[in-house]
Amino acid sequence: MIVGFGLKYKDYAIVADSHFGIEYVLASQGLQIPPIQLEEVIRRVKNVEARKLIVAGDLKHEFSRENPLEKRHVSMFIEEMISKYDDLIVVRGNHDNFVYYTLKDWGVDLVEYVEVGDSIVIHGHKIPKDVDLSDYDLVIMGHEHPSLTLRDSLGVSHKVPTHLRVLHPEGFLIHVLPAVSPFALGTSINALLGPEEFLSPILKEVKNFQEIRIYAVVKDSVEYLGSLSKIISSNE
Repeated sequence: MIVGFGLKYKDYAIVADSHFGIEYVLASQGLQIPPIQLEEVIRRVKNVEARKLIVAGDLKHEFSRENPLEKRHVSMFIEEMISKYDDLIVVRGNHDNFVYYTLKDWGVDLVEYVEVGDSIVIHGHKIPKDVDLSDYDLVIMGHEHPSLTLRDSLGVSHKVPTHLRVLHPEGFLIHVLPAVSPFALGTSINALLGPEEFLSPILKEVKNFQEIRIYAVVKDSVEYLGSLSKIISSNE
């Protein structure tokens, strides 16, 4: 079941792409943004009621090291999550270099994937070693930060976070989570020319690109908008 920015699946709340520390990196590039991310991510995650929590990658933002803001916010986030959930598992994303040591301090596992029944949770930047995704009915992933670019009545563009449901050519279903970070609105799905423009190599293999199902997140409510082809045709 889709709940806001996450997915409730069996005993698990599943979210992705918190990108803690992004404000530190943006500030170093001259872009000052209000320090609201930690509080907002915690609120969005806690909105998904379940016994256990999986973060499907990119807990932190900076590639090369763990900057001071990342370390502090990751620790504060973990403290909040272990007080709410019975278990917390973090799947390694491509941004999660060096986060292992902070997680170890809290006794939290950093893993390449998590199997939940007939499903698997991965980050999505690669297929984990020795994993055949066709062995699963459902692949749950992040990495892509999917969104829709929409124009309001004044012609102003807005990016709306979205969940995607995609059928892979090998028969399994893919659920792509939106970024739980308010500052990480990435791939604008209706601006892509085809699956080859996805970031994830898994999604690049998709053949039925126009039939991707899109669920928009607006103020924690989720609305099914239909297929990508329907959205594109309605905006032409």
